[in-house]
Amino acid sequence: MAQEFSIAASQPNHRRALPLYARRFRRWHLWIVLAIFILSVIHRIAGLGAIPAPGETSDEISHVWAGLSLLSGDPPRSWTQLDLPPDYLLGHLDPAHQGFSIVRPAFDHPPLFHLLVGTAAHLSGATPFSITLTNPANTITLWDVSLWRLRWLSLVLYMLSFWLMWKWLRLAIGPAAACVAIILFAFLENFTIHHRLVISDNLVTPLLLFVMLSLERWRRGWLSPRKAGLYVAVAIALAVTAKLIALAVVAAVFAWSAASFRGARALRPCRWAITGTAGGIIAIVSYAAIYGFDAFIQTMRAQSGRFYDLGGLFDLVRHQPLVHTDATSEWIVGAWLLVALGAATARGSRRGVFAALIGYVAAYIFFVPVDYYGWYLMPMAPFLCAAWGFALRGAWRRPSAVSSTFVILLLIAAALNPLFANSPELRTAGRYAYLAVAVLMLFPWGFKFDDLRKAAIRILILALVLIGLSQEITRLIALQLQTDL
Repeated sequence: MAQEFSIAASQPNHRRALPLYARRFRRWHLWIVLAIFILSVIHRIAGLGAIPAPGETSDEISHVWAGLSLLSGDPPRSWTQLDLPPDYLLGHLDPAHQGFSIVRPAFDHPPLFHLLVGTAAHLSGATPFSITLTNPANTITLWDVSLWRLRWLSLVLYMLSFWLMWKWLRLAIGPAAACVAIILFAFLENFTIHHRLVISDNLVTPLLLFVMLSLERWRRGWLSPRKAGLYVAVAIALAVTAKLIALAVVAAVFAWSAASFRGARALRPCRWAITGTAGGIIAIVSYAAIYGFDAFIQTMRAQSGRFYDLGGLFDLVRHQPLVHTDATSEWIVGAWLLVALGAATARGSRRGVFAALIGYVAAYIFFVPVDYYGWYLMPMAPFLCAAWGFALRGAWRRPSAVSSTFVILLLIAAALNPLFANSPELRTAGRYAYLAVAVLMLFPWGFKFDDLRKAAIRILILALVLIGLSQEITRLIALQLQTDL
């Protein structure tokens, strides 16, 4: 305890603790970050209620119904696709919603996000309506709300995630790499679309980032153990009561500790994580006891009966659904490969970033069924963007024949593959351009023209990033223009 407080005393303010390049960067980086933030918010507001389309995932309305029923003082009622006993069944929806049953109490999800969405829906003008269910026949009250109005909640959660990600990554991987990471986080099509969804994963994301920021500040001596422990435990408890799959955050903390410390010091964050998990589980069990513990047990039993295997691990890498539509993003596939590179080459706090993601995934695949959905990726998105930031910063500052070649080839795939797919006549030219880049990178180093080659590599990196991002943005704008907004 005394030793840790002496560390804090030796680094009393952030400017003195940051390295020189970071202190210089602070003079102008906030203007860049603020510009990225404003543009990304505008980018998400356009088409907020139309893409993803209403009904693309019924999970959004599930949270509305459960949240508003809770706020009205009733047991949570919502739709489910689980096979639950008739005692909890209020009836089935019309044939257009095959497989959807309305149950009370509904325990498919923990309560925190229900309450948050219910409050947002109430403030957004949700209107009650009566609906007659079938088999058994029953008339109940549910609610309708415009997604244009409701999704302001998801926009707020994105804003929180953006700033927490920036504050964490500028410490963990440096401000330049963090700038690259937040640009990708802000403008990649996959992330933009999923950030619009009112989904509990978008609440888990800022809570996970807050945990990582608190741990990094404690590691540097900027937070006392008491404050850091409180922040970590409360954030994890909230994440677990928002979505049970947030139990994977505990594994992220364990992995970060193992990568950052040795011995007894590494155990302290683990104790904080376990404490927070226990608090979250106690809150969920108490909630279940209030509204019907037997129904909760039946729901958990039905949930655990879903088919699980390691298919979720392969789905993370090989395809990234845009909501429910299978898709492949070279940016995300490349990010997973760069996570492996970062885990192998990074040191210190940078290594902890990749270790935390690997720990999260190790626990996550235990929970993920083979029906993998796009929004499941969102808590991992900041880490994947960090992998790109770390790798591009290294390729820019210290070009080399091995690591830089690997990074730039992935960048070429991310930036040019979509372009060539839409323009077949460019494919032949692209092959020769690819060959020229490979020769540029792999030709033996140690000659007088190495400085010129480094300049060419930097120009290439900048051009490819701009080309790739412009395609991500224009593709989403084109999709929005095709939709009746």
